[in-house]
Amino acid sequence: MKPRFLSLASHYDAAWLLLLATTYLLPLAMLPMAADSFVIPKETLVAVALVLALALTIAWTLVGNGKLSLKLDPLNGAVLAFAAWNWLSVLWAAAPVLAIENATRLSIYTGVFFLFQLVAGGYRSRVAWIFASIGSSSLILAGWTLVQDFRAGFHPTTLAVRAVLGDWRDALAQVGLGNTSHLGDALVLGFLCWVGTLALAGARRRKLVAGARRVLHAGALIVTW
Repeated sequence: MKPRFLSLASHYDAAWLLLLATTYLLPLAMLPMAADSFVIPKETLVAVALVLALALTIAWTLVGNGKLSLKLDPLNGAVLAFAAWNWLSVLWAAAPVLAIENATRLSIYTGVFFLFQLVAGGYRSRVAWIFASIGSSSLILAGWTLVQDFRAGFHPTTLAVRAVLGDWRDALAQVGLGNTSHLGDALVLGFLCWVGTLALAGARRRKLVAGARRVLHAGALIVTW
């Protein structure tokens, strides 16, 4: 019997698992050799995962004689138009290199947006798994942030600090979504997931657990910002 998160659209399973794993592991991946690259390493990981997931989706569809279908509704049309406009604006941009970088970044996010629709859109269980993935990985991130803050306050000699920011935050600079500020961004995503869980939880015990995890995220956000 298949696990619940593999129960639908079987020819998308490989791409779905890759998307789920990327969602979970991206905020936790630490790239110490990219200390001065900020978000570029994380964006590169997303781009590689996107290309692989799209290739798997197309391959599984061809093998299974399935069909790739996306609704060309107003939202999808607006997203495509905005991505195209960003590439078109390179022609008159004051800084073409920067404009190409921004257009490429937006194209990656656009690809993720459509990939999510292909492998998870319309399946409430898969959407729930994405939220659970974000919430659980950010929970680890929040706990680690608070531990690092405690070490900085009471045992500062135990921290190995690189001379980038000049303080204990350098120990966290490569997790989150790319640097210390984006560590906070990842924590915000997790915080919102747990706020939603708190609002939707029916049982009192689940509400208490979600509330406690939301408080943990709040403490980590205070430390980060």
